[in-house]
Amino acid sequence: MLLALAAGVVALTLAACGGSDAGEVAAPAESSEAAEPAEPAPSDFEAAMQAASDRAEQAVREAEAPLFADGVGPGAFGEAFPEMSAALAAYAVELEALAVPEEFRADLARHVSGLEDIAAKFATVAASDASRDPEEVFALLCDLDGLGRNLLADLSPEYAALAFLSSAPGPDLFVGLSPEESDYLDSVDAAQAEFGKRASAFFAAISGSYTSTEALLTALYEAGAGEAWAAAQEVAVTLEPPPRFVSEHESWLVLLEELVRLDRLIGEGARDGDIIAFELNNHLGLLAMADASVDFSPEFALTIGVQIPPPLDPESAIAATSYGQELAAVLGAAIDGTYGFFPTTPEEAGLEAIQVIAPEFMTRLERSRASIEGLTPPEEYTADHTRILEYFDALLANQVAVVAAAESGDMGALTTLIGPDASEDVLCAAAGELSDDVAPLVTGFDPSDGPPPFCSE
Repeated sequence: MLLALAAGVVALTLAACGGSDAGEVAAPAESSEAAEPAEPAPSDFEAAMQAASDRAEQAVREAEAPLFADGVGPGAFGEAFPEMSAALAAYAVELEALAVPEEFRADLARHVSGLEDIAAKFATVAASDASRDPEEVFALLCDLDGLGRNLLADLSPEYAALAFLSSAPGPDLFVGLSPEESDYLDSVDAAQAEFGKRASAFFAAISGSYTSTEALLTALYEAGAGEAWAAAQEVAVTLEPPPRFVSEHESWLVLLEELVRLDRLIGEGARDGDIIAFELNNHLGLLAMADASVDFSPEFALTIGVQIPPPLDPESAIAATSYGQELAAVLGAAIDGTYGFFPTTPEEAGLEAIQVIAPEFMTRLERSRASIEGLTPPEEYTADHTRILEYFDALLANQVAVVAAAESGDMGALTTLIGPDASEDVLCAAAGELSDDVAPLVTGFDPSDGPPPFCSE
């Protein structure tokens, strides 16, 4: 949970650092009656801002690497965040030195001040992590999320269009929020933080060493398992959403009701030493969040930590097609069928839980595949469309094999089939065969940056 939130904060902060997707500044084209009209060359200010943003983005990407390393633990925050703080502080200094047009002076001052606040908060989070206080770390991460969103909301759309060049989700979602809308999302953050404060105690418990599943479940129960989502719900029901978010607020309350129900079962499983109930309802909670993602706008989904459709590169041809928009929406709500069991889960409990969870995965994979099959791709994306269907066929085949291995008790096969490498291998096989327009929608990574980091060269 903490790592997922950190990744979300990192993504939002990277958005505030601009991006390199805009490429090099092009020289004006030679005029010609037959040629297309050339786009205006960027001003000195635009070019300087882009260069500063590119340098900052690269520095932050290098600094955040420990958060995505294999076997990452809570100490990764202490390792990554001081460097990220330094990168953002340097970016603020570089922006402040720019010769800024008069119409953007106030925007740039707010941008610099916001970056300084975020850099200072990263440093504070790192210091907290060094003391191993999970609850404080989580609260500070939530503060970071709010700082990044409020910075974006405070800037004019015109300045934001110049400053935020990345295609990563975040920048354009929060630009232009009214004060009432921004305050409401801050309150939503506060509700989610109530869950996080309690989840951080589970994070600390899981980081311990246990000789048996029963000992781990006892520690989780004593840490408050079964109560975390109820704390978030208690705050959520008191909020009054602005008109823009009324529908999503109602959907959020419905989702919270289901998460509270499942959380109660998780707590009962921990109390009773029932690892099957504990594992099963944890998985069902994740599926409930994936199912609900279609009910939320990207800005609301990012605030509550629900997955969102991968961003369409506005410069890509597919972004201008209804097919691209519909495909992104389906893929944004799709799952890949990855399991996540505690290392101490007994074999027989894992086998029994898998036989319940696998059909749930298969139902959702089949639903996503059917939705994609029902789309009509433009001719130039026909091969991509076929390859995406084959990708879902391979994920479904993995689940069929999982069920068969669970029923036969073949733990060797299961160890391979339910690990993250299984779904990643399927994804990597597809990634290399998709066009540059479509690949980011499936992998979440820009192919111009190379293959996804979990794919071998």
